[in-house]
Amino acid sequence: MKYGLVRGILGYSTTDEQEKIMMKLDVDETYYDPTPLGSKDKTLLYKKLCTMEKRDVLIVDKLERLVIDDISELIEIIDVINTKGLRFIAVKENIDTFNSWSRDCIEMIRILSNITKRLVKTKEEVGDVECDVRMSE
Repeated sequence: MKYGLVRGILGYSTTDEQEKIMMKLDVDETYYDPTPLGSKDKTLLYKKLCTMEKRDVLIVDKLERLVIDDISELIEIIDVINTKGLRFIAVKENIDTFNSWSRDCIEMIRILSNITKRLVKTKEEVGDVECDVRMSE
């Protein structure tokens, strides 16, 4: 089944636009997540992912509908999707987890996320000044 994720308060222009995109993509079911776009709560998203079956497709018009604060959260959600054998499509960013190019891009994002985490950890361990000097060399 193809599920379209529409996030936000129904009746506002943002949800109307999302609904139009989902209709064009011929989704089987539109999933409405009323969690406001500014909220960091992903409880309803994870509950929906748990109800989906292998080979189901989750479609969003933009990645921001997943309400991710940083790259590691995106990777975490993608990992859940992959573990369940689901397909994920973000229309605007042209991401499709069943596409080898998209999988490669996601892997690059994962690598960059790990590098960023290590740099932050190093900076915390050695102090701001020493780390700034080492990174500029």
